[in-house]
Amino acid sequence: MTSSEASRRNRLTYRNWMALALLPILVIVIPALLGHPPILGDNATQNISFRWLVGQDYRAGHLPTWDPFNWDGTPLLAGFNAGALYPLMILFVLLPATVAMTLTLMLCWFLAEIVTVKIAETIGISRWFAVAAGIVFVGTGAFTAQVVHIDMIEGDLASLVALLFLVRLLDAPTRPGQIANAAGLAVAFACAVFAGAPEAMLASVVALGVLFVVRLAYRTLRVSAIGLTAAAAVLALGLSAPQWYTGLAYTAISNRAHLPAEYAGFGPFAYRFLPLILFPFAYGGYSGGYLPNYFGNYNPSEITIAITAVGLVFTIIGIATRHLPTIKPWAKSFLVTLMIVAALLALGSETPVATIIYHLPLFNLQRLASRYIIDVDLAAVLIAAAGAQFYWNNGKLRPLSRSVTYLLSLLGLITVVVGGDIVLAPSSFYKMVAANAAPTHVALLEIRIYVLIEVAIMLAILGALLVRRPPRQPSPPDGNTTPRSTRRIRQILIGALTFEMLGMSIQFVVLPAFYEPLGNPAAPAASQLLHGSERYGLYDPNLYLYDRTIVADEQLDRNVFTHTNSIQGYASLSLATYNNLTHTKTQSTLDPALLSLYRQDLNMDLLITARRYFHVPIRTLAASTLRKHGARPLLQAGKSSAFFVGNIRTARSVLLRPGPGVSSLAVRATTVNGQTYVDPNAMVGSNGWATINLPASFSSGLLASLVVTPHPHLTRTQPFDVVITTASTDLEVAGPLVNHLDPSRWRTFQGKYSSIDFVSRHPTSGYLRSNASVTILSQAQHIDGTLTAHLAARIPSVVRSTLAYAPGWQARTSTGARVAVHDDHGLIVLDVPAGTSRLTLRYRAPRIVDALVLGALSALGIAGLLSFAWFDRRRTI
Repeated sequence: MTSSEASRRNRLTYRNWMALALLPILVIVIPALLGHPPILGDNATQNISFRWLVGQDYRAGHLPTWDPFNWDGTPLLAGFNAGALYPLMILFVLLPATVAMTLTLMLCWFLAEIVTVKIAETIGISRWFAVAAGIVFVGTGAFTAQVVHIDMIEGDLASLVALLFLVRLLDAPTRPGQIANAAGLAVAFACAVFAGAPEAMLASVVALGVLFVVRLAYRTLRVSAIGLTAAAAVLALGLSAPQWYTGLAYTAISNRAHLPAEYAGFGPFAYRFLPLILFPFAYGGYSGGYLPNYFGNYNPSEITIAITAVGLVFTIIGIATRHLPTIKPWAKSFLVTLMIVAALLALGSETPVATIIYHLPLFNLQRLASRYIIDVDLAAVLIAAAGAQFYWNNGKLRPLSRSVTYLLSLLGLITVVVGGDIVLAPSSFYKMVAANAAPTHVALLEIRIYVLIEVAIMLAILGALLVRRPPRQPSPPDGNTTPRSTRRIRQILIGALTFEMLGMSIQFVVLPAFYEPLGNPAAPAASQLLHGSERYGLYDPNLYLYDRTIVADEQLDRNVFTHTNSIQGYASLSLATYNNLTHTKTQSTLDPALLSLYRQDLNMDLLITARRYFHVPIRTLAASTLRKHGARPLLQAGKSSAFFVGNIRTARSVLLRPGPGVSSLAVRATTVNGQTYVDPNAMVGSNGWATINLPASFSSGLLASLVVTPHPHLTRTQPFDVVITTASTDLEVAGPLVNHLDPSRWRTFQGKYSSIDFVSRHPTSGYLRSNASVTILSQAQHIDGTLTAHLAARIPSVVRSTLAYAPGWQARTSTGARVAVHDDHGLIVLDVPAGTSRLTLRYRAPRIVDALVLGALSALGIAGLLSFAWFDRRRTI
């Protein structure tokens, strides 16, 4: 057979293409055409805004290196998440952001299916089983769950391509084939870096490393293959240098680069999540709007594993069957080893491995160890395809070995026991697995029905495999030699596989797209509230508190995609500005006193938070039972104190303990719908508390804010206590209270998960601050972060800014003279000369020239390899 004939034979047929295209069309394209693109979760709150900004930078003709909209500014290219150099970024340059995002996700799903098919065929699996593996891998498990993280999807796609090229490189019989695959491996792994998700990149390193070590152990590698693999690794690092090399200069001020050892184990796939292997939605899904948090503020999109009941059964068959003929011997060893290694990494701090990981470069920068599940999914699906093919080929199911029979029987028993516990005793089950919240009512009913269906599917599959039925004689009259019972079993398996796969895709992609529309009428875009130079941000006292007991449940932000200037968000290697703003490692150290500095120094006018932080149930009013921390509200000196109390339902009275020096209080309470009650003279009793009884009409509304004026006026600011009595409990108001904004000037709206936005109608403007010796005549910041200003200084002076300091900032006057740039508690300050001058402050990614040169040289090296392979192949034909 000639090489051209072999190539034609290796091509997918039109039926294969149709089968592969069906999934992304049904799950992504059709909902998008109906007005519900799959832009949800982090894609909606940060990733689409990053890519929109990158597209704008490219359109303007400059490299995207700085994001002026993320907090007080953060490196864009060096911060990873934006995926500025990923090939599919061209879509965001040419198309509207929503269209580009939809097409990117659709292409990633489709290409991932194709690459998985090619990997399966390369390791020995036949065509249609390979096609099934591609569809199942993309349509279930971690790949589907990560649809909310476009950087993860892009990175996982590139990782699959890199794995395919490495498999082919190590097996290529000719030198041109080895060289061409080495070039492909280099480009693919560089794209895994460009995608902007360190988790995907490191999962790729694990898969490629395990494959290479297993092949070495089989002693089937040529020296040339080993050398070309090493060359591909070097070229990949060189090609991706503009991403990672600039990032190294940024890690010096990155929180994620300086965290304790516990960080390496954050977000593991804990043992309590093992029931998810059998029942991916056992703790809830998107149906009915119930989306549980499995740990901390992380939901199923972070840790889900599922290869379906059909896949799980055949994975066991594939692993337990010795000398499996439908897969190459080294391939089975590779896949089983990859499952074990990736599972240990996914378990993270649940195993001793986490301590070792912390001492590995790059690996100690990764959060969410559970994302290594993508490798477990891939290995399990490929083994399942090989196991299914083995018992499928002869027209009847082969008899199972005794060990396989025992394993499958044990699987059935575990499924029945766990499923029965969920259905019959859900409260004990959710308590046993320490679920953050147990589903109730309709959500619990849906879970029970779902679990019963999954149990029935598992038992039907096991019954079909374990129950021996002799084939009927003679052959059926239709001429089909396959026994009717066998065909029925096949129909059951295909139907169950289709049901579970579509269920996964609908739960994780389709339903969220319809449940979280971009234009939620209950939560208007922040662009409707903000104008001009206003900035806004998120204040969340528990966000990014990296330990195993993280309690945050909200990361909502609006972003530049809504045409507003946001200071919330992060990039994978960033979080540096949390350090910049507070000189601490977590934002949880903030208190209300710092919020006024945000408004004054950071030009921030909108705060976004989750109301749960405002309400702390208490049993008594004793001082010892109340929280004594920086988040207590403040009575301000010489004036009234205004703050939001968190939309409390059925409020009956307000209890205030102002502390020493206050004999009475004037209190104005306001509901969400604008109803107001005023008590001009609430006396402080002997117990230190003043009680304001609210009218009965307040119980039917939502108590939103209070304005408190102490009598006599205080000479110094002091904390005080607030307790709201409701129909069911007493709530201490102890969250991030905003004391410096007048609630009468706020506009609030409710988003999903009870998020509240606050906006002030009186913004400050500008990024540079005038002082006694310097007048800022004009200033403007461009989309790439460049600041231009016209200023007049009577004497050489220091000018402060609201911009984040990062290595790479440079300032010059219109004459070309350099202006010194300093780091002042994480913000930029400038030494400006005397006189009137025009100033340009520009960010230039450190080492960017060296990185671009290194990338260009690597690209030339890859082009040289491909040219040599082409000429060498032509010469040998």
